[in-house]
Amino acid sequence: MIKRAALACLVALAGFCGPTLSAQRRGAAQERLPVGEAVLDKYVEATGGAEAWGKIKTFAARGTFTMTVQGQPLRGNAIVYGREPNLQYMEIRIDGAGTSIQASDGKNAWEIDLDGKVAIKSGKELEIALESNYVNDAKWRDRYISVQTKGTKRVEGEECYEVIATTRAGKTSTSYYSKKTGLKVKEDSQVFKDYKDIGGVLIPFVQITEEEGLKISIKHREIKINVNIPPGTFDPPQQVQEMLGGRNRPSNAQRRR
Repeated sequence: MIKRAALACLVALAGFCGPTLSAQRRGAAQERLPVGEAVLDKYVEATGGAEAWGKIKTFAARGTFTMTVQGQPLRGNAIVYGREPNLQYMEIRIDGAGTSIQASDGKNAWEIDLDGKVAIKSGKELEIALESNYVNDAKWRDRYISVQTKGTKRVEGEECYEVIATTRAGKTSTSYYSKKTGLKVKEDSQVFKDYKDIGGVLIPFVQITEEEGLKISIKHREIKINVNIPPGTFDPPQQVQEMLGGRNRPSNAQRRR
């Protein structure tokens, strides 16, 4: 009864207050937005649930890679391996150009470009790289310190919740989750499509990134989970070991874990 009386008073006062009733209705609509945590929890459930995600210990994916720069396409093959909690290896072989590698052994992260040049990640860049490699999407609370629903937006033909998330390393991203399905449609400039059930978890088989005249597309032919990964896949190669030297120590992010 008290709540109803309070509501009646607010309606009566609406005619005397500065903001218009339509503005108040817009404010009420904003208040009805689900909190960021609820959106991400719905995503976890939509993709299979925390229990199903927790069963994934390793994965292997193979597919095709296309990069278009100013209208000129480069094509090749992509191989990706992952292991809990955040070990990852991605190898892209571009026809007629060479091979590039991005990898992490869980405490170090490095890149080898098409020319064989090695880059070792350090500091904040290293922490961000390690966070981005988490295999289990259901453990998003271990990665993010803040998630907020900013509003709604139509993305790739779907009505989505726009969620701003900040990781423990301080990286902020904007993601869009379908209001209808709960699936992630886009994160920053990367679009996710063609979700398929792999071992009880829905995983996007197509990832497309477009920004500043560059378009990168990875289309997986197959994704397998809980497979045996070739020994040494995540070990730093000789040239990386030489560059690491005394820097081969746990990062601040790992000490917190």
